[in-house]
Amino acid sequence: MGFETALFAIGTAVSAIGTGVSLYSANQAASAQSAIAIENARAQADAARASSANQALALKFQQLQEQGAAATASIQAQSILQQSEAATNAAQANIRRQRQQFEALVAQQYAALGQAGVSPVTGSPVDLLMENAAAEQETEMVMRDDDENRRRQAVREAVALQGASFSAGINSNLLGLEASATRQRGRMGVAQARLDAASQVAGARGIRTAAWGQAASSIGQLGFEAYQFRNRYKTT
Repeated sequence: MGFETALFAIGTAVSAIGTGVSLYSANQAASAQSAIAIENARAQADAARASSANQALALKFQQLQEQGAAATASIQAQSILQQSEAATNAAQANIRRQRQQFEALVAQQYAALGQAGVSPVTGSPVDLLMENAAAEQETEMVMRDDDENRRRQAVREAVALQGASFSAGINSNLLGLEASATRQRGRMGVAQARLDAASQVAGARGIRTAAWGQAASSIGQLGFEAYQFRNRYKTT
């Protein structure tokens, strides 16, 4: 019976050692899993932050470019309108001077005709004065048409520039929204990395719990077998 007891003790010791090794291995594996999960989470979080920051910075630069383009186009449009207004004022002033000069010339012609004893209301002098008046009106009309065409062209250019400014402003706003969305995606990436790490750590805890449970079960089984062995030994 001493030999059987020794064999049983050896078997029990081997089983206990196996249980301890399994428990140790499981704990080591769980620790390694937790450490790897934490390091991976840090790397993913850092990558998400860096990517988000770089994309947001690039979008911010584009946004500033669009804002600059919008401001430049708006300033150019205002400048064109101001120049057009100044040119119109100058054209009106030229037309007034042209009319004044013509009126002064007509007055001189009337005076000259009167001094010459020619009636200024009949005959060839009247025809000449009427021709001069028609020519003057045509000249003023051409000047007005030229100014109107130039003014309309200026307005078209200004409207096009204002449209470009408005479009650039919209692009700037969209880029601002995209930058905000990029930063939000970065925060979500960091949160997801932490969530993944928490899941891995929880899995490692599950491994430890299962290992301890298995160890407890094995120890209980060893105790039960020892109890049965002692009872069998007492019986015999």
